[in-house]
Amino acid sequence: MALLALALLALALAAVWVRPALAQEPPVVPDVQEPAEDAPAGDGAKPGAPGQAQSADRNEVVITAEDIEAMKVTKLEDVLNQVPGVSASTSSISIQGSYKVRVFLDGTPLNDPTSSYGAINFDHIPLGTIGKITVMKGSGGLRYGQDATGGVIVIQSKAMGGSKVSGQIRAMAGNHRFIRTDADVTLTSGRFSFGFRGGHEQDRGFKVNNDSRRWTGGFRAGWNHAPGKSVSLNVDQITEESGLSGLPDFPTPNSRMRSANFSASLSAEYGGFSNHLYHNRGSVRYWDRSRGTSSYLLVTELGDSLTWGRPASWGAMSFGAGFVRTEADSSEFGHRAEYTIHVFADLTYRLPFAPLTAKAGLRYNHNSGFQDSLNPEFQLTYSKGVFEASYKISRGANTPTFQQRFNRSSSTDPNPSLGVEKALNQSLGVSVQAHKTLNLHADLFRNELSGRITYVRPVNSGVGTYVNLGKTVYQGVDLGADWKPSPKAEFKGRYSHLMAMDKDIRRFLTSTARNSMSLEALLKPIPGVSAGFKADYVGKTYSDRQNTRHYGGRTLYSLRMEYERAPMAFFLNIENLSDKTYYYVDGLLAPPLTWYAGMRYHF
Repeated sequence: MALLALALLALALAAVWVRPALAQEPPVVPDVQEPAEDAPAGDGAKPGAPGQAQSADRNEVVITAEDIEAMKVTKLEDVLNQVPGVSASTSSISIQGSYKVRVFLDGTPLNDPTSSYGAINFDHIPLGTIGKITVMKGSGGLRYGQDATGGVIVIQSKAMGGSKVSGQIRAMAGNHRFIRTDADVTLTSGRFSFGFRGGHEQDRGFKVNNDSRRWTGGFRAGWNHAPGKSVSLNVDQITEESGLSGLPDFPTPNSRMRSANFSASLSAEYGGFSNHLYHNRGSVRYWDRSRGTSSYLLVTELGDSLTWGRPASWGAMSFGAGFVRTEADSSEFGHRAEYTIHVFADLTYRLPFAPLTAKAGLRYNHNSGFQDSLNPEFQLTYSKGVFEASYKISRGANTPTFQQRFNRSSSTDPNPSLGVEKALNQSLGVSVQAHKTLNLHADLFRNELSGRITYVRPVNSGVGTYVNLGKTVYQGVDLGADWKPSPKAEFKGRYSHLMAMDKDIRRFLTSTARNSMSLEALLKPIPGVSAGFKADYVGKTYSDRQNTRHYGGRTLYSLRMEYERAPMAFFLNIENLSDKTYYYVDGLLAPPLTWYAGMRYHF
């Protein structure tokens, strides 16, 4: 029965894939164009190094709380940069060159609804509260929706139970007048639990109008009746004010930004059913007194998703449905509202005659503001002994944001005609435990995009707009090796080769490095003491569409040290050890040598 259902679902997927491609609108290209800011501001392209286990889905990477503790890092983005092909900064995330990545915390989407590229603020998630992180590279849209063609990251908080009070207090300071304090506390009593967190950060910056101040706060309450029967409530708030310094050739010394993001979610599980109801509200205001300009954007999201899953001896099946309603108010375009309704189904079947597992699924999205999309996904996994291999193919869609279509800022003009970006992703992942101390893994991938959403800035101008630029292809390989010869030493190596091409003009895409590599050593010579050294190399990136100008390659070094004597720990982080002057892939000047030191107290 299960095999028949899988065959029928596979036939449905085949029917979807062989349908003729819908006609694409011709690319919108200005008379003079020069893509210079395809990546979000201030995000370096630096792939990380892992320290992760594979999940039951071999294309997924799982990082546990124990893995995070062993890494001896202080920021969530440092954890994510351990995964090959993943590049994370304080406010953004990319996977295999794509910034279309969705991030969830306990079922609530964390992507900023006011951002033009789906920005993430990782700072309000204390590492000590994380139970598990699942990274899905180039997939995940089947369950988690549109705008996820780059991948999905699912963060789950630690289960709260027993009867105790726990948490941590942390304080740190560094150069550029950087100061940060934060704390989180959890109170549990039997089946009930409550958690609170809050923090403040300020940074004077390393250049004119580069300062920032941020406040974070959150609350969590939960009731855990039994495994698979629980209810949880999460509330979070982030407020930030910062300067927008602009590109070196087009400085904006008086451009400022103030943003606020509020999210609340109610999640429930009972048996095989799970439901996530959430409300996100994001606002951002820009002003520049020297130019006499001011604008604001307010976006609210209300969403709900219901999923039912059933495991069986032959595999598993699941079904889901949900909706998202988005409303926006802006000084530029007034009030707008859109909604999306979705349904999906997937089936996993373990073949009885071979070490193979097949998984197939289909998702339908009805969009009020765009054309509907039908997104199939199929995966075949072989696993035997120390060897694993998995092939996955999926179709997905990325929708342009309100910010990209309608809002105006000091660096962007609106484009109301911006359309949907479609993607066809394929990947082949292979991993082998070559020795009990050595793990090797490789991911081959090819992502084809139609109507790619790209920021285009005219020559000799600091203001651009987002357009659909026809067909592009991201293809390459991620390689990784983890060697742990003893409990006192661990070494990690990562290499990524990415060929990102604009097929219309046969040129490399801007803001994407072809080659990147990282080497890391983590030493624990005596109990309580650890030292990590890392070298990151990023190759040259082109800054114009015709590939006539580029930013040179660079190698950056970082150092982290920690001394822990429970319940106290003292740490030191130094980034850009050689004090190298370089530019991010979007053309912004990157920080010089940066250091911070601090302590944390666990209780």
